[in-house]
Amino acid sequence: MCGPIAFVLPIGQRSKSSKIFGISIYNLGRITTYSILGLLIGFFGEGLRFMGISQIISIVLGVLLIVYVVFAKKLVQLNTTNKYLYQFNAFVKAKLGVFLKKKTNGGLYLLGFLNGLIPCGVVFIALQGALLQTNLVNSGLFMLVFGAGTIPMMFSVSYLSNTFKPVTKIKINKVMPYLTVVIALLLIVRGANLDIPYLSPSYDEQTNEMSCCHKPE
Repeated sequence: MCGPIAFVLPIGQRSKSSKIFGISIYNLGRITTYSILGLLIGFFGEGLRFMGISQIISIVLGVLLIVYVVFAKKLVQLNTTNKYLYQFNAFVKAKLGVFLKKKTNGGLYLLGFLNGLIPCGVVFIALQGALLQTNLVNSGLFMLVFGAGTIPMMFSVSYLSNTFKPVTKIKINKVMPYLTVVIALLLIVRGANLDIPYLSPSYDEQTNEMSCCHKPE
């Protein structure tokens, strides 16, 4: 979600009502991007479900998340040396700088839209959840709901940015590895075919679908 952008939105000189509207427009831009990413990842997920390997992917994603937490620093170093990822991040950051100077509602929307494209651990986790939805539409809705669920926190960060201390931001970042491991374990359990309603649904080999609930006998 890239909190630093929310801390520096160009709304300091606005009235209270205009500030609230501007922050809302910014968050609408974020949700738009998340929804589009959800649809794209859902399209990929349709192929996985067609091949009947969605459960395997769930376990693999869970394991990769744990690997990411354990080797986070080394992976970050790899990302910074990746030519294409570096160029993409540089492009997005350059555009963010442009729209930060505009101070218009349109600029705030585009700030939010571009902000959704910045690599972020929480969004990455959400996209993995979207990948495992039952169809493309649900994947898009999953990311839309995810984005909407982040509004209260992100709205508070933007509106009360001057009251947050650096120590508070550091404490929030320290929680993320633990949250990531919890999500990873849930993904592994989900793909384990334990026939536990909602938590680890059984897999129907004939329909290539997961069943969230026990079928009536």
